[in-house]
Amino acid sequence: MDKDKTLAKNTVILTIGQFIPKLIAMVTLPIITKAFSTEEYGIYDLIISFAGLFMPLMTFMIQQAVFRFMISERKEKYPEYIFTSLIFIFAISIIMLTIMMIIGIFVKQYFDLLVLAMLLYFCESIYDLIGQIARGYGKNLFYSIGVIIYSIFNMLLLLILVIFNFVNIKSALIILSISYFAVAVFLFLKLKLQKILKFKYFSFNILKKMLKYSLPIIPSSVSMWIVNLSNRLIITWFLGSALNGIYAAASKIPNLLITFYNAFNLAWTELASRSIEEEGSDEYYSKLTNNLYTFFFGAVIAFISISPILFNILIDKKFNDGIWQMPILFLGVAFNCLVSFYGGLYVALQKTKQVGVSSTIGAILNIIINVVLIKKIGLYAASISTAVSFFIILIYRIIELNKYIKIKYNISNIIIGVIFLTVTIFNYYNLNMIILFLNILIALLYNVLYNKLILLIIKKGKNKIFDRNIK
Repeated sequence: MDKDKTLAKNTVILTIGQFIPKLIAMVTLPIITKAFSTEEYGIYDLIISFAGLFMPLMTFMIQQAVFRFMISERKEKYPEYIFTSLIFIFAISIIMLTIMMIIGIFVKQYFDLLVLAMLLYFCESIYDLIGQIARGYGKNLFYSIGVIIYSIFNMLLLLILVIFNFVNIKSALIILSISYFAVAVFLFLKLKLQKILKFKYFSFNILKKMLKYSLPIIPSSVSMWIVNLSNRLIITWFLGSALNGIYAAASKIPNLLITFYNAFNLAWTELASRSIEEEGSDEYYSKLTNNLYTFFFGAVIAFISISPILFNILIDKKFNDGIWQMPILFLGVAFNCLVSFYGGLYVALQKTKQVGVSSTIGAILNIIINVVLIKKIGLYAASISTAVSFFIILIYRIIELNKYIKIKYNISNIIIGVIFLTVTIFNYYNLNMIILFLNILIALLYNVLYNKLILLIIKKGKNKIFDRNIK
């Protein structure tokens, strides 16, 4: 297997599947926000946000186990993993729905919203499970097409409701549920899963094996949810909703880097899992890791250097105070992406317990640093706490993974990257027009001299990134 070409191909396919829905979301957001009152949108956003908490509890992250074991097991074992996981998801969803209905009896005002929210989480969990099954089969194109279909279906149904003036929280939740379910059916039929809907394929031993793998991932998922929500809650509680809006606006540009990296990470996790037992894998991981470090140094330096320009173009001037958060937010995003990269190796090694431990430590640190500093340095507390917590998780995973994989780091290149990055950030906080152009020159200089990966992207396009060896 040519690992470089496989990684490049899957990254391109998954990037398309990640990018097009983001564009469609830009169309649906104005529709929703115009149709809802601020109170309605707040409730709607809260229901969507809580998916990050309920999804791990409704699925026990078993979809991650299905993906991982489909990669390593023989194909004749696939039906047992798939059918067992489907039965498990249905059973847990029925239990959760029953619990919510009992709760709803005592909270009558929101009974219908609770039921619709659980219906949404159920449809999303089925969609996520079948999507991971598609990836387990190596059908990344199906997976990306499914994401695109979901986004288009959701947008079209919303537009129909707008035409008939029937947009509200309930109808929006129903539309989301229908969209997730429609894509789940599409993938189900494309993968011909109806052929394995036989109870003979259910196995308690397989279920036990999958849960042993997936349960330790739950703290990681919940911890990341807590980090994202706690920042918003702490800022709102101590500084007010206006400053939370400024922080949210400032986060939009750095989060673009996560959006594009997520596609690579999906492809990378699959490749790492498929090749972990191959001879010479440590050498390949070392090469890829060092290339990724220089890529992130180059990308972050470049983004920071042009952030003042991007901010003024994309974000209204009333949010201008957020511009000073950008360098720290970009550091946090870069550390987050690298944490995810090492997470792919944990998945490949089936060491999911360590993922949960490190993520939990990071979440606790994030909250403590944020609460201690927010009264003293304001919004900087949220930015710094996020960057520091992800950096601690990164260091933990680097040290811990060294027990299993011997990655050789190019220390001199890392030191050079740190120096260039430090100079760029120092200049940023002494910003004027001359320094702005100086930072852009520094970014160009670093990327031309050291970042061969970015140069290859520019020269040959994403589908040719790994056509030759990067040294």
